Amino acid sequence: MTQSFISAYERNPGATYSELLAAVHKQLKKRGFSQRPQLTSSQKFNVQGRRFSFVEGIEPNRNEKIGRMKRRHVRPGRIGGGNPRLNEILFGSNFGKAAVGLAMGAALLL
Repeated sequence: MTQSFISAYERNPGATYSELLAAVHKQLKKRGFSQRPQLTSSQKFNVQGRRFSFVEGIEPNRNEKIGRMKRRHVRPGRIGGGNPRLNEILFGSNFGKAAVGLAMGAALLL
């Protein structure tokens, strides 16, 4: 990714953000990679018209809140997806008993 970015930037240092991302993607495809470059920003701006620069156009953060905004909570999945048959296949029929024993042992150590 880094080599493709450098190559794309050196070929067209005045490219817009969208032109640069397209050029990076082209370089990656040329080298046989399936990666797709993406852009993330905390501020809205015109990616079609704004030229990419390491030094020009830096703006202060205008967001009312600073930091990550959590939209929803995603619970972690269970081992085996909560499927008792899959757990039995993967971990044996005593998996539940062993898990309870490990949890109790860990609680005692704390």
